[in-house]
Amino acid sequence: MRGYGAERSGQIEYRFNAHGYRGEELDPAARRRIVVCGCSHTLGVGVAEEDAWPARLRARYAEHAGLRSSEVNLVNLAQGAASNDYVARTMLAQLPRVRADLAVVLFTNRGRAERWDGDAVFGLGPWTLEALCANPELSETRPILRAAQHHYALTSDAQERLDTLKNMLLVQLLCRAQGVPALTAWIEHASLDAPEMRASPLLAPLVDALDRSRVCDVSPLDDDVLVDRAADGSHAGPRSHALFAERLFERVLALEPAPDRLAA
Repeated sequence: MRGYGAERSGQIEYRFNAHGYRGEELDPAARRRIVVCGCSHTLGVGVAEEDAWPARLRARYAEHAGLRSSEVNLVNLAQGAASNDYVARTMLAQLPRVRADLAVVLFTNRGRAERWDGDAVFGLGPWTLEALCANPELSETRPILRAAQHHYALTSDAQERLDTLKNMLLVQLLCRAQGVPALTAWIEHASLDAPEMRASPLLAPLVDALDRSRVCDVSPLDDDVLVDRAADGSHAGPRSHALFAERLFERVLALEPAPDRLAA
């Protein structure tokens, strides 16, 4: 299909597997398996599948291991407009099924969230706030706007930081329990060392609990990485994805027990 969400350039082909994820199916017989998760920046909105950072990272991983890219199964669990709640929940559900040799998770902006009303899960973000502000009366008839109204009335910047840190810790602990070498990154990675994080008696212990050797201090939106734009004019372009993948791979090589897991 051509077009995904708000990306309507008509230039990009999107391939989805039987489970609704962009990319190939899980291959239990593959020599190696990489699982990635995140939002539209991991799904690769606005760029060809082979140009998105997960595919670029897979190619570097395979080359280093003396394998063909086709021998490394790339399982991309990302979803456009996903929240960090989605990322943690999806990794909890899917990582034990994948039996991955490597996991790379790119956490998204902290202002996104999920709400469950008993019948459906609603993904919330700036777009729902904009719709709510434009037409507040619609909250009476549109459940997603009603969920947004309730959520953002109760949350705060500190709460959003807290929720993100808990999700990052949860994924780190999950990967450790599964014995999967894992690297995490965050669109807002500079926030980890922000004064408000370090000064908070609630947030500082969570930052300290993170294994920072497994948190990559780079984002596809960093000034020195974002060198071009995708077909939608908003997301990172092919060269930016390539730069981000290379920075991630440098950190993958430093992971323990990465050397023997990467050996041919």
